[in-house]
Amino acid sequence: MLYSLCECSSLEKKQFEKLVEEYSCTKVSHWKKFTEYFFLTLGSGFLLSGITFFFAYNWNNIPGFWKFGIILFLLIVSIVISISRNIKILVQKMSLLGASVLVGVLLAVFGQEYQTGANAYDLFLVWTIAVFSWTAVSEFTPQWLFWSVLSNTTLILYFNQVVSGSNISYLFIGLLLLNIFILILPYMLGKMQNYIPHSYYRSLMIFVCNFLSVFGVAIWLFSETGNKDIQMNEVTLLLISIMWIVGSFYASLKIKNILMFSYFVLTVVSIVLMLLYKVLGDSETSFLIYTLYVLFGTYGLIKIISHQQRKWSYES
Repeated sequence: MLYSLCECSSLEKKQFEKLVEEYSCTKVSHWKKFTEYFFLTLGSGFLLSGITFFFAYNWNNIPGFWKFGIILFLLIVSIVISISRNIKILVQKMSLLGASVLVGVLLAVFGQEYQTGANAYDLFLVWTIAVFSWTAVSEFTPQWLFWSVLSNTTLILYFNQVVSGSNISYLFIGLLLLNIFILILPYMLGKMQNYIPHSYYRSLMIFVCNFLSVFGVAIWLFSETGNKDIQMNEVTLLLISIMWIVGSFYASLKIKNILMFSYFVLTVVSIVLMLLYKVLGDSETSFLIYTLYVLFGTYGLIKIISHQQRKWSYES
């Protein structure tokens, strides 16, 4: 678009190069910020991995006192760094994230040392509750992503260990509602803190919700149970999934978010493919139809998304 503008206007070469540098190329400051985030995250990850594997390898040779002492020392240091005012905000927030991870390590050591006999679900539940207050005030998107992983793991372990044997539709209803809640929660709390999560948080959580919705439709579509209670739960899951899919579609049109719109189109294409499989089965002819559908569906998906992107570009 900038080159077309240059051809149809009286822009000088220097002005054009300035526009290209500002709107078409990534600035040096952006690369510096990316490098700072990348290496700080990489370093923190290696440090926490080193601590975890150190304990795993030398577990039997470390006295109980030192096990707790080392973890508590690192936890206190992380907390002190996170509240120190003369340190960069990014370092503070990464330290708080590190402290959140160390809380889980401390709980795991406690359970192993004293043989509490608690389920893994109990550990993750306590861990999720313990770090929620830090997450709520952190104003840090990776911290919210970490907490969302803990929450989902807790719910999955709960269904696996506490209510094992229940229908899978219960699990997906819980996961879908939980992730919708986790998507909305930081924005609700952010109104009181003047904080908005990074755009990748919304994109990732919406993708997870759409993924769960597709599975929700699949569970209803391919279920062969005759139990009325289970059928009712599957219908409930189907309705929640459809409500989310339609709601995310209207939200994408309202805020003109092409990624959300892409998720919706991909979701529809996936559901139609499942419907075809339900109707045609797995015969040789049907696989040819599936292949053609995937090819033309991919082409159509790209065309629809590109058309919508151009439409919004012209409107803005």
